[in-house]
Amino acid sequence: MTAVKWVAVFSLLLLLLTLDRGFTLAQMQPAVDTNAATNITADSVTLNGNLTSLGDYPWALVSFEWGEDTSYGNETTPGNMTSIGTFSANLISLLPSTTYHFRANAAGNGTDVFNGDDMIFTTAESLALQGWGWCSNHNDVVPVTFEGYTTKVERTNAPNSYSMRVLGNLTLSSPYNETIALDMYGSKVRSLFYLRQETTGESVSFAGSWLDNASGNESYIVMQGTVALPNPEGEALKTARICFALLRTPDAEVSITDPGSFVEDLDSMLSRFVKFVDWTLDSLSGTGFGAILSSILAKIAVILAHIRALGIPYLP
Repeated sequence: MTAVKWVAVFSLLLLLLTLDRGFTLAQMQPAVDTNAATNITADSVTLNGNLTSLGDYPWALVSFEWGEDTSYGNETTPGNMTSIGTFSANLISLLPSTTYHFRANAAGNGTDVFNGDDMIFTTAESLALQGWGWCSNHNDVVPVTFEGYTTKVERTNAPNSYSMRVLGNLTLSSPYNETIALDMYGSKVRSLFYLRQETTGESVSFAGSWLDNASGNESYIVMQGTVALPNPEGEALKTARICFALLRTPDAEVSITDPGSFVEDLDSMLSRFVKFVDWTLDSLSGTGFGAILSSILAKIAVILAHIRALGIPYLP
């Protein structure tokens, strides 16, 4: 028997032996990547993944596992994909200010599961602030509210500092009857933070103090700042109006006597506030409403100064 025939016979015997013992050739598994979460709010998020290969399978079921640790415990409804590409799932009814783990999964033919890498996201913290405000097109100080949330990203090797985004609506009551959408970014060092508008047309600058109590389940926030808006009477730059707002967390108790905390931050805020008043009055000299601005801002400065003297968060 020639060498070629021996090879053929040996290959046939090997194939029969493989089939007899129930062996099958290994199939290439699907491949999936876990992408960063998006659209993060205080109670919802969008999870994202990318099916990069189907392997040797004609289709795959894709889903996300998620939970407060790497045991996950929850899974989104699987979806069928017959070609590579991105996929996503929305989660709702989450806890605010909570870190979640998640990973993308792909199951070839719905059975053989391949897992993507573990990733995390932290839900936003809800904000409900109250205070007072005034705009230069009315001689009225009115109640102001801010409803929204903030997301915070800790800075590497800086546990007391982070970048922050605050998103929400600033509402001024009558006679303004106006809601201003704010999407602000900024930084926090210790408990003092600075915010500015970046994604909408309004010019905004806010500074404030942010303290958490020892148990971490109650925050006290006080912030003051300005919003520059077109006047309702016209669009020319010379008719632009300035709105000032002073906001705080209502009914939250906070100690103001600890060194290096609220007192020092308030001193810094007052210093910045006085500089702002001086600059504003100089720029509005001779315009006709500088006296009104001076009176209103002076009253707000006195309110800020009295927070320390009263010993509790208070706005009359």
